[in-house]
Amino acid sequence: MYQKKSFKISIKISCRYFGIVLLTYFLMSLTFQNSYSQSAQAEEIPLSDSAFIRLRYDENGNMKSLDTSLVTFVSADGTQRVTLIGAIHIAERRYYKKLNEIFTNYDAVLFEMVSDGDPRPVSSRDAGGFISSLQRLGGTLMDLDYQIGSINYHAENFVHADMTGMEFNAAKRRRGDGFLVWFLRSYGYALAVSADDNTSDSDSESLNSDLEILKLLFLPKKSRTFRRLNAPGMVNLKSTTIPVEGRDGSTLLRDRNTKALKVLREQLDSGKKNVAIFYGAAHLPDFSHRLQTDFGMKPEKITWVPCWKLD
Repeated sequence: MYQKKSFKISIKISCRYFGIVLLTYFLMSLTFQNSYSQSAQAEEIPLSDSAFIRLRYDENGNMKSLDTSLVTFVSADGTQRVTLIGAIHIAERRYYKKLNEIFTNYDAVLFEMVSDGDPRPVSSRDAGGFISSLQRLGGTLMDLDYQIGSINYHAENFVHADMTGMEFNAAKRRRGDGFLVWFLRSYGYALAVSADDNTSDSDSESLNSDLEILKLLFLPKKSRTFRRLNAPGMVNLKSTTIPVEGRDGSTLLRDRNTKALKVLREQLDSGKKNVAIFYGAAHLPDFSHRLQTDFGMKPEKITWVPCWKLD
């Protein structure tokens, strides 16, 4: 009995680690270029972390799609608007096509890209390094396209709003940050969460998890099963932000957000009335908080865009 239970727990923990690792690297907005690697439906507010990415279910309770949101904030006098557009770095081609259409509605689109050179990539070959390789591998396993090469970063209204590679490295040294630190924090958090979950999981939940693993091994639609295994973890932004941010924030999230909001302030001060921030979904809860506290804006509406088909 003990051996059987331990074996089941080890399988579940392994699967959750796979989801946590993918979540960390897909959602953390680690969008780098070679230059760095070498040196819809509107809804009412209120906001929570679930306002930026969600799982949508059908009437029978089956997963239907993974969606990201466009959350629009309005200034106190109603003259300026800022929309947070959550990015998933691997998604269906039609998702990126839809975003390219949406971007044309804004005076400026502030985008993320840690780079010492030209921050505007043309194709997926412009993204180098270990993280980008992991993202592309995830895209292959789940039959999804890569964000770089699908988004038109050369649109006239696109404005770079991220650190340079030199700024990023300097901030890491100042904080004592780094990929190993972030990974170990995430790994420790995953251990704690998995141990806690294993004490409360019902037999039916365990059975469902085991069935998904069997589908992955034996059924032909492996890409869909990979998506369904990973999608539930993707919507839990706290599992990404809490371990990486720690008590005092991180270079990866808070410092890069600070740089983006500095660029936003410049754009608004220059007279722009309708600005979008296109960043990884894990950045958006902090952006949302600071738009309300530092910019005096209030959430106005939420619109959802499907990025993964799950049924």
